[in-house]
Amino acid sequence: MSSQTEMPVSRQEASEALEDFKREYTGLSQVKYVLLENKKDFHDHYGPNAERAVQAWAGKLGAYSRSTRTIALALAAHDDKSELAATLAHEGIGHSGINTFSGAEKRALIDAIIESRKHPGALRDSYWKAVEDAYPNLRKSEQAEEIFSLMAETVHANGGSKYNATAFNHAWQKSVVDQSEPLQAWGLAQVVHHVAHGLRENTRQHQIFPASDTDQYRVLSHEEKMAAINSQLDRGDFNARERSIILERVRANAQNAERQPAEKTPELER
Repeated sequence: MSSQTEMPVSRQEASEALEDFKREYTGLSQVKYVLLENKKDFHDHYGPNAERAVQAWAGKLGAYSRSTRTIALALAAHDDKSELAATLAHEGIGHSGINTFSGAEKRALIDAIIESRKHPGALRDSYWKAVEDAYPNLRKSEQAEEIFSLMAETVHANGGSKYNATAFNHAWQKSVVDQSEPLQAWGLAQVVHHVAHGLRENTRQHQIFPASDTDQYRVLSHEEKMAAINSQLDRGDFNARERSIILERVRANAQNAERQPAEKTPELER
C-alpha cells in the first residue's frame, strides 16, 4: 500500500472555510482576512518586507494584527479545511474576540488565567504546559492570551449549542470578579463560549484598539488597578460588606505579587 503525501489546502478550500467562518461569526465583520499562498500574496500584503515576512512565517499557521484587525493565514501550513477553521477560531474568537471585553475586564480575565497556573487541573497541566513549551519567551500575560485562544479552538469545534449563560455568569463572577474560586478549564470554556455566542449574534464589539501591535502590555500602577476594580464592582450587585471583602482580597493578592518578580499585565485601554 503506497503512502500519499498530504497536500496543503487549496485557495478555493480556504476561501470556502473563510466564508463559512464569516457567516457564523458576524460580529467579526470588521476584521480583515488575508490568504498567504504564494510570493505575490506576501508582496501584496507586506510590500518591500515580503522576503523577510516569508522567513518569519516559517512554521506558522496564522497571525492576528491587533492594530489593523487583520487575520492572515498561511495556506501551505494547513492540510484541510477543518485545520484552517481551527486557526480561524484561534485568531478570530481568541486573539480578536478577547478584545471585545473592556480593558479592565480583559485585565481581570488575564490575571485569572495567570492565577490558574498555580492550581492543579487541565489549565495548569495541559494548557499552560503546551503554551510555555511553544512560547517560552512570551510574558505570562501574553501566554495567558494564547491559552484563551487555544480554548477558542475547542469551543468553535463544539458549536453554539454548548453555550450556557448561567454557567458563564458563575465562572465569571467566582473566578474573575471576586476571585473566590480558581479558574479551571471548564470555567474558561464558559467565558470563551460567551464571547463566541456574542460574535455569532453580533452583540459583541471591539473595545480595545491598540495603536500598534507592540503597544499591548504595560505595568499598571496600584492606583490604576484599584480604580479598574472599583469600576467593575460598581457595575455589580454588591453590598458594602461584600465589596469590602473583595477589595481586601485584591489588596492581599497585590501584596503577595509585590514579593514576586514583576509581571506586565494588559493596559486598561489600548
